[in-house]
Amino acid sequence: AASAGASSTASTDDPLDVNHDGTVSQIERLAGQLQELAKAGAGDGAQGVNADIAALAQKLYDQISRNWLQPGSEAPGVSTTA
Repeated sequence: AASAGASSTASTDDPLDVNHDGTVSQIERLAGQLQELAKAGAGDGAQGVNADIAALAQKLYDQISRNWLQPGSEAPGVSTTA
């Protein structure tokens, strides 16, 4: 059984591999999905719930990229504020 921190192999030019270690971790994949959601929901016609979801996705992406996607980072502190 795969562990919660399991990574999948990726080529070194994979845009999701932000720390360039040759693998796309689950947190990198999540960050990529959040970034896509934020972009998709923040278009010119975004309003109401879609705009709220896009804003939340952007905040989550920012927090993940700040805390977990820095090269060489290990066991960062977790902030629960947005």
